[in-house]
Amino acid sequence: MDPLNLLGIVWRRQGRFEEARAALERARELCLETPNETLLAAVLSNLGLALQQLNRYAEAAQHFQEAFALQKDRTTRVRVLNNLAICQGQLGQSRQALATLEQAREMLSETEGATGAYLVVLTSLANHHRLLMEYRRSLECLEQAQGMVEGYQHWKLEDLYRNFARTFTELGEFERAQSYLNRALEEFTEAYQEAGLVWPEQIRLSSWSGRNPQSPLNRARPVLGEGANLAGYRFRLEEARLLPPAEALQAHRQSLAFAQQYGFKGLEIAAHTLSAQALLHLDRPAEALEHTRSATGLLADYTPDLYTGEVRLTHYQALRASGDPQAAAYLEETAAWLGEIAQEKVPAEYHVSFLEHNPFNRAILQAAAQPR
Repeated sequence: MDPLNLLGIVWRRQGRFEEARAALERARELCLETPNETLLAAVLSNLGLALQQLNRYAEAAQHFQEAFALQKDRTTRVRVLNNLAICQGQLGQSRQALATLEQAREMLSETEGATGAYLVVLTSLANHHRLLMEYRRSLECLEQAQGMVEGYQHWKLEDLYRNFARTFTELGEFERAQSYLNRALEEFTEAYQEAGLVWPEQIRLSSWSGRNPQSPLNRARPVLGEGANLAGYRFRLEEARLLPPAEALQAHRQSLAFAQQYGFKGLEIAAHTLSAQALLHLDRPAEALEHTRSATGLLADYTPDLYTGEVRLTHYQALRASGDPQAAAYLEETAAWLGEIAQEKVPAEYHVSFLEHNPFNRAILQAAAQPR
């Protein structure tokens, strides 16, 4: 192995991410001078991993694509595709991530002894189908994965349970979601993992089901509260929901600046939406509407880091508060959109809970039912 490539790996594992990036950039330059596709593929993958740690996911994605084109080993190619899909997902590109993961799944179907890798791909597919509100497909992937893990001890088991919980939360099936989160907690032994992976989901479930999210917020804060990364800013958006509006607005603006700096479109949509909510509480509807217009404008191409129904509901509220004549039409359009999602993408047994228990869906339908 090339010494610079090895040094980059070591420094990345030590948390010296900028030094790792510099070493791997130099290794890449040397590989291009003396063509060695095998080594170059490895260097590009390691460079992508270092860039992820520096919040530079768009650049990382480019290097993973280059590594995939050069890599010959099937198992390694699947690993590279999974890393590429992670980048696409963090950038709010769920449709692109689905295409990448489907390519990985097709390759794995021809590979023996790849149960663990297949489970990773299935749970990631389920997550992106959920983000796109394709709940039937999300559950199909999760149920397939669940059938594969019987008798198989795999480190991604907690991911399976967390993704079940996420999907059932949005479907308004809160008791089922809680049971899966409890199973996910049983898979962990380290407090760091519990806080970093499970408690954010518990925060969301508690909020949606009408319970106080303060306890899971407190559990997550020691790990996520100060993080200068995507997970940290996502957490602070949720934490700021409990702050007075003026304080919340400052927190949301920090998240928005971070999102725009690094191209995190999903986080940007969330920050615009929550900024608008704070501004509405401060009786500043014109500013709120500017934020919701930005958020809904991004929805055509990107998946948000919060529920799409919340984005659309907040835009309607800003339109109405601003006295915009399009408010009623937008609400009617949103209610129709929600009905189509329920009919086409939600299993029949969850139609009622999706429309009546999901708090954002319920609010949309209640508003649409009011005489205007």
